[in-house]
Amino acid sequence: MDQNQSKELSQKNNFLLTETYQNIRKEIESNSFPWYLDRATDETSPLQFCHSFLYNNEMSNFISIIYPIMDKLKTNNFFRIKANLNWKTNKIIETGEHVDADNPKLKSSIYFLNTCDGYCRIEDKLFYSKENSLITFNANTIHSGSTTTNSEKRLLINFVYFDD
Repeated sequence: MDQNQSKELSQKNNFLLTETYQNIRKEIESNSFPWYLDRATDETSPLQFCHSFLYNNEMSNFISIIYPIMDKLKTNNFFRIKANLNWKTNKIIETGEHVDADNPKLKSSIYFLNTCDGYCRIEDKLFYSKENSLITFNANTIHSGSTTTNSEKRLLINFVYFDD
């Protein structure tokens, strides 16, 4: 990881108050929350379920669930917000290297909703899924997610935004 990139990378544990985190997770894991089948990156990557909270300036009816996270990111200028759900696999499968956006002015934050052995890999550094934690990096940074082997699912929300 080059020096400039490492300066732009941060990790925060216990990002939200426990009760706030638990409420968000409960809503997203409820039977009434809509998930849609998708590929993580391309036709060779594993299938996953997604929910677009914000995409092409269209907002989901469920966006209010994540207002506490949005407020804490201290921006009102969101480009895209998407939840990902990867199912348990027999071995860790990476979902494919990609960038969240080509624009160097955009940031990406990944908010982990559960703890498991799944991870976000940025170059050779692994950021394991840890509930109620957040990692932030430049949206044009090449990275990959993964599946999990020790939990029923890996659950996260990806925020892409202009850092005010």
